[in-house]
Amino acid sequence: MKNIFTIIIFLLTGFQIIFAQEKDSRLGEVTKESWDIHNLDSIKEIHDAVIIEKIGKSIPGEYFGRVDYSVYLKVLVLNETGVKRYSSKDIIYFKRGSLNFNGITWNLKDGKLEKTEFNAEDNGYHVDYLGMLNKVIINYPNVTPGSIIEYEYKIKGLSAINVPTWEFQAKDPVLYSSFHSGILTDYITRAHYIGAHPVKVTKLGKSKAIVSHRGRKFKELTNTLYEANNVPGIVDEPYSQVLKNKLTRYTFDFVGYTDINSAYHELGGDYSKLINDYLLSDEGFTKYKSNNKFLLDYFEFSKATNLTDTLSIIKKGINNMVAYNGKDGIIPSQGFRKTIREKSGSSVDINLIFVSVLRELGFVAYPAITATRDLGYVNPYIETMGHFNYLLVYLYRGYDDFLILDAVKPELAPNAIPLKSRNENALVINDSGDEYWIDINRNSLASTMTTVEIKLNSESSITKNISKIRTDADYALFMDEIEYNIEEHKEDFRRNYSKNHINSDFESHEFIFGKEYLTENITITEDISQVHNSFYLNIFDDFQLRESPFSSNQRNSDIDFISPWSKKFMVTIEVPEGYKVKEDIESKVVLSKDKLLSCKIIENTNKQKLTYIIILNIKKHFFLKSTYAGIKSFFDQVSLELNKNIELTLVEEKRSGIGG
Repeated sequence: MKNIFTIIIFLLTGFQIIFAQEKDSRLGEVTKESWDIHNLDSIKEIHDAVIIEKIGKSIPGEYFGRVDYSVYLKVLVLNETGVKRYSSKDIIYFKRGSLNFNGITWNLKDGKLEKTEFNAEDNGYHVDYLGMLNKVIINYPNVTPGSIIEYEYKIKGLSAINVPTWEFQAKDPVLYSSFHSGILTDYITRAHYIGAHPVKVTKLGKSKAIVSHRGRKFKELTNTLYEANNVPGIVDEPYSQVLKNKLTRYTFDFVGYTDINSAYHELGGDYSKLINDYLLSDEGFTKYKSNNKFLLDYFEFSKATNLTDTLSIIKKGINNMVAYNGKDGIIPSQGFRKTIREKSGSSVDINLIFVSVLRELGFVAYPAITATRDLGYVNPYIETMGHFNYLLVYLYRGYDDFLILDAVKPELAPNAIPLKSRNENALVINDSGDEYWIDINRNSLASTMTTVEIKLNSESSITKNISKIRTDADYALFMDEIEYNIEEHKEDFRRNYSKNHINSDFESHEFIFGKEYLTENITITEDISQVHNSFYLNIFDDFQLRESPFSSNQRNSDIDFISPWSKKFMVTIEVPEGYKVKEDIESKVVLSKDKLLSCKIIENTNKQKLTYIIILNIKKHFFLKSTYAGIKSFFDQVSLELNKNIELTLVEEKRSGIGG
């Protein structure tokens, strides 16, 4: 049997280990001096909390192939946002393991310490999670701005091949963080440093563990301590990468082990070996290559006239017969027939059916594995399957031309993938198991076309007809932003718009879902500013980038626009008889120094109608933070132009007002 599946049996076997006891609980290590933190006033201006201590440990557990994983955290909460972020925690662990969680909320009142203890049993809500796992949601009592929270927990029974990544950095500053890694010398584990803040690595030497299986054997334990001090917090910034991609951290990848009989099993190496030994094994996802003609019986392709029609029919058909159960991964949970029979499946099950249907129709299609954005960036140069937790569909269309597809979200256009799976690189698995990397976002485009028609009415008001057509990445990003809730978005838009506009009245607000686009139509009547016989209009008010998204003079992280951009905006204004344009906006081109960002403002006017067009393009989606000054300057110039008003001045008095 292939290596990766051999280890499953290996992990489930009862090899008992006896090891030295850990030190006693750290809880209670809070004094009045714990509130004395250097530069606390400056920290409060930017951050929601200060992590005073974060200490972790991973050592062999009760059974061979399992580890005990423990965490201690001490954090000072600074404001109400910090209260929301730090007053509860969700923990997920295997049902075969166990969780022990205890904590204390500390408050300093009138110079006296007050403490409130809590634990998972009394303050936790336990739920079954995805079958094999337990999930507990723990709410901490008496947390207010100024509280110090202490908690510690130990999870027994974590898989030894999945030692969690230890993050030394967070949104808030960390005064001290350490991680003790104790690994049996029978395990081959690679530790990878990622980040920009220094981490001290200390080899603690080797200790002994006793393995009990058909007799007692002494095994060596390799101990390493990783430490970091005064790690700055990462501030949320617009158009930044996934937070996990920016954190200073160590990842631990399990690449091989020696079994009880001293035989070595390799689980790492190059990607080609991992693909053939793991993914393309009988237990992997090779079912998509089998004869699956029966799948075509579930679809009606007679009305398909092009590729978009075909993809739309497949995607909708899959979602009519299989509901997404919330589980992700890279290995299917069951066969196609069982998935269809049970009408429920993981993203892997759903997208492998997508691959199979495309292949049965004669298309060249393969699985492509990647990571969700919350897992972090996939590094092609670190060979481990631990990077991956999501499967997409790769559709070949010709030399250097392809589509990346995902059938999990039926609300999206057939060629649009959700935000969570847009994470830079993906590894395509072709039939021969060759290694083939692609840029997920290369053929993607964040495109929105907005048209606005403005008509001046009597009584100093205007009517606006707004139409926004979103395609590709903008379609997906918009749906993700509103959490796929159209009606709630309408209410939020109405509420926010009314705050900034005088006496606005929404006449209509509708959405039209097309095969490749999403159209949003809005009709609004609102009052406008009038001084004497002149009316002032900001005609670019409905352009999404009228205000620069970059206000800070400094940048801590790289800039990630998710996808190249194409934003087009056209506004037309009917000029009432007797009025003229006293001030106007001139045509102009704004370019970044490297010409990767461009904005054209085109003016076309006559006596009866004014027309202005904006074309804003960004040719690539990712920029290093060293280019931030140029990007900020570009958007500042664009904002300056788009915040200019036009003035319509009365030159001939009309008895019945503007419209008369």
